[in-house]
Amino acid sequence: MKRPLLLLLIATLLIPTLALPHSQAPSSANAQEDDLTLVRVGAVPVMIFAPLFVAEAEGYFADENIAIEVQRVAGGSEPLAPLATGELDVVFGGAGAGLFNYANRNLGLTEDPGFRIVAGVHSEAPPVTSPLVVSKERYDNGEITTVADLAGGRVAINATGAATEYWLAEALAKGGLSIDDVEVVAVAFPDVAAALNSDSADRIDAAILGEPLVSFAEQEGLVVRLSEDFVNGFQATFLYMSNDFIANNREAAIGFLRAYVRTVRFLADNETWSSDEVATILNTYTNVPVEINKSASRPYYPVDGTVNIADLEALQAYFFAQDGVLGYDELLDVNVMIDNTLLDEVIADLGTYADTMPDMDSTPEASE
Repeated sequence: MKRPLLLLLIATLLIPTLALPHSQAPSSANAQEDDLTLVRVGAVPVMIFAPLFVAEAEGYFADENIAIEVQRVAGGSEPLAPLATGELDVVFGGAGAGLFNYANRNLGLTEDPGFRIVAGVHSEAPPVTSPLVVSKERYDNGEITTVADLAGGRVAINATGAATEYWLAEALAKGGLSIDDVEVVAVAFPDVAAALNSDSADRIDAAILGEPLVSFAEQEGLVVRLSEDFVNGFQATFLYMSNDFIANNREAAIGFLRAYVRTVRFLADNETWSSDEVATILNTYTNVPVEINKSASRPYYPVDGTVNIADLEALQAYFFAQDGVLGYDELLDVNVMIDNTLLDEVIADLGTYADTMPDMDSTPEASE
């Protein structure tokens, strides 16, 4: 099989320190001399966190006298500890079992997890950016053509306890299966295509796989999307801020959030999202080719920055129902983890999306 494009992308994603040319903020001393506030941001350089990269490239952070320093972090809830201890000011990340366990442990000790969710980030709508995929060879030969064919099989997610496990449960349910009808294993996204097409005993039968790896693997003839309509508008990632940052640099915190909201509104229009300008920005920050950025299934963002509490509660309820995943016996009040005061100030300043941009095409998130 020809795999040069896929292998190139995998190599890019596995580089420990990614060059983020526009994210190289000045030193603290230079930032102070230039009257800029240095904000340390944790994020994975992937498509779903496009608002961070576009905000900088379009000058929205500069408008707020903010210089950002992007630090590449692991996915999921792992960046929350350095956020809570003050090593990071802001994190773009998911909501999985780790988030709820961390909040529970720290709320129990100090009544404060050390951070707050201040805005919603990405949601997915059909065709989702993280579909359920299978080997193209096995699909073409009729071995696996429906979700029901996965009963008793090995199905992968990128990490146990991640929001992708909820994605998998929803995809299986749409095909008449439950999470208990398959063996769930963890396979990192860059390894999925090889694991689907392996001849070894470790072969998997299906996997949740995120963009842009889906598009790359499709180009190489390695995977087929088996299901890509199992969630619609479900919010799985959020914008977190350190409590210390909010308390000690509130003006910068509000400025950062204002730049973020301006950016998600800029990206709301599908033509803007698929433009050469945005695709080139994403290429600069993620090393994903421009044409892949333009054609891959896109994520959506809440145009007023709204946190979807119902989705956060649904994620907690899902993990709570899995034996031994969450280390507590009663559901947490997720509102304790949310601070809406910053966003309220931003929207009071900018106005709601409906009031300021009534003629623009709406997205699946525009009503939230």
